Amino acid sequence: MKTNIQYVVGYYGENFDDLKNLHANSQMASEKNSLEYAIGHAKEPTLIGQSIEFALSDNVRNCDQLYILSELAATSPEGLNAIWEMISNRIEFLKENYGGQFQLSSFFKGVLGQFSDEESIAKVEDFFVKNPVENSKMAISQGLEKAKLKVQWYQRDLDDIKNFFQ
Repeated sequence: MKTNIQYVVGYYGENFDDLKNLHANSQMASEKNSLEYAIGHAKEPTLIGQSIEFALSDNVRNCDQLYILSELAATSPEGLNAIWEMISNRIEFLKENYGGQFQLSSFFKGVLGQFSDEESIAKVEDFFVKNPVENSKMAISQGLEKAKLKVQWYQRDLDDIKNFFQ
């Protein structure tokens, strides 16, 4: 129950600083992880920005930073757009700090699979052609494939879904 309440606080932003204070004062890694995921549920643009800043700060262990960013991308379209902007503006930072870890590949695969429109997918493909990440090529390809399949599914079944709910 406690975790669900933390997620709601993260999502709606009320007492958002309290989540960060609880994180700073927690001694248990599992509690910190739960709070990090809650912080990753932000949906307001200002809070999303604060969450990204927090995730990349020294307050979060390096091995946990990308989990917060992944959570932001998965929680809302605003979060996904903010994370994509961060990726495209800080790709060298990401490669330097996480490039030798499987974690970066997993991050790319998860984030890129969240896209659901052809324009965004084309933009992402173009970006990675110009800015390759050698050890994440397969994960990037898999994430984009998931996004493309989602677009095809929407195109194929959207009318049926709309009819079902009418």
